[in-house]
Amino acid sequence: MKRLAPHLHPLCFVLSPLLSLYAINRAEVQAQELLRPLLLVLAGSGILLGLFYLLSHRTPGRAALTLSVSLFGFFSFALMAPPLEMSLRMIFVLIFPGILDFSLEGRMIVGWLLILTGVLSAVLWGRYETKKALLPIWAVGLSYLSMALYSLFKPSASTEFPVTKAPVLSPLAKTGRKSEPKTPDLYCIVLDAYGRQDQLQALYGLDNTPFLQALETRGFRVLRKSHANYIQTVLAVAATLNLEYLPSNPRASGVEQGASWIQNNRLVALLRTRGYQIIDVPSGFSPTALTNADQRLTDTGPVLSDKSPYERLLLSLTPLAFLLYDDHPAYDKHRAQLLASLSHIADAARIPGPKFVFVHVLAPHPPFVLGRNGEAIYPAKAQFSLGDATDFGQGNEKAYREGYTNQLLAINQKVLEAMDALQKNKTRPAVIILMGDHGSRMQTDWKSRERTNVNEAFSNFQAVLVPGGAPYLTDDLTPINTFRLILTHVYGENFPRLPDRSYYSTLQNPLQFEDITDKLR
Repeated sequence: MKRLAPHLHPLCFVLSPLLSLYAINRAEVQAQELLRPLLLVLAGSGILLGLFYLLSHRTPGRAALTLSVSLFGFFSFALMAPPLEMSLRMIFVLIFPGILDFSLEGRMIVGWLLILTGVLSAVLWGRYETKKALLPIWAVGLSYLSMALYSLFKPSASTEFPVTKAPVLSPLAKTGRKSEPKTPDLYCIVLDAYGRQDQLQALYGLDNTPFLQALETRGFRVLRKSHANYIQTVLAVAATLNLEYLPSNPRASGVEQGASWIQNNRLVALLRTRGYQIIDVPSGFSPTALTNADQRLTDTGPVLSDKSPYERLLLSLTPLAFLLYDDHPAYDKHRAQLLASLSHIADAARIPGPKFVFVHVLAPHPPFVLGRNGEAIYPAKAQFSLGDATDFGQGNEKAYREGYTNQLLAINQKVLEAMDALQKNKTRPAVIILMGDHGSRMQTDWKSRERTNVNEAFSNFQAVLVPGGAPYLTDDLTPINTFRLILTHVYGENFPRLPDRSYYSTLQNPLQFEDITDKLR
């Protein structure tokens, strides 16, 4: 064992990238998703180690060094390959002009392979003393691992909501009784990135009036001048469910902090004191899932994709990213999740007793997996991604406009079917809030408010059904106030209307807010 210990440095280069990626995205992926990639990387490393051992004339030190360099190069591909391709392009043209016919990804892989092959050849067969290379490789490996562990275990800059006056509970709630048969159920159905009619007409040439009129004939009130409070989903949902604007904290992670606020939200706590069950219908986007709900309706049918979100992230950083192109099972799984989220609304309605049902549907948000008639579609040669705005791909407005429009039309029909099924299967009266967490984001720049069409991004769809009507709901309400007013007028709480405000923030500093209310129309 003592002879092997100095050559265990490849473990640093196995663990570091996996842990770092998890630490950065832990609010969006599950810890158990690390297990399969870890086992596969360890198995692949074992095979490579055996190969390098034979190629190095059975020299364990050189084999281990070569493996560490290989692992570092493999997981650094996304960082190294683009500048390598640019640097070597002129050489490629002189030696092999036909390389320009390759795709950009193909040229990056060729450049990376050439450089890595040269480096590995030097490590395997170069003239040097293996013992002298141990200190540098351990220093690099341990530094790499230390940074990953620090990212994983560093204390988060947690931010609490400002102290607010406790809501005045109804007399019925104070008695501790567990049911209120005269109080309606409450449904919050978030249609991700569903924009307002005027913006859909102006930017997409889409007249959404037939859908809005269909909702109105079913008793909904459409808020035609609604604006979102925030344009990042986690922030928008966190603020809505906590009935308050979010505190600013430039040092905190927006997704991680927002997910914590959603899990421990004020609305759920309040409704639980009134004897309500909490029903969660998740979207597959883990930060918005109410994992502590009393019931979670999660069935999406057969498992259609063999890659988890974490595995797709990991592959995208490596030369194996091409495996993510035309990944039809991933799109099939996402489509099944969208349709299941809407079909579970009827299942939730059948549950007896007072309940709060939270539904998040990741549509019409990208990726676009539904044609306008609800048929299955697949984006052409694209990696599966939930990326929106500039993450969707700059210069792709035509593809975004077509995909968004078709998916919205498909979702419209599914939403109407879900509303009819809810009314048919409900066991109690129901307040239903249909809302876009924000508007569409075809012209949103995650790095710059100045380059963002804020009127598109903040103009969200809202439609509300309240038994007996709700004249107090004005057209210009933001989601925070929609819930505050309904809790006050329908459920007997005391939540006065707050000023309706909208805040932009970048992805890099999600909790550093800029008030852009006065820029909206």
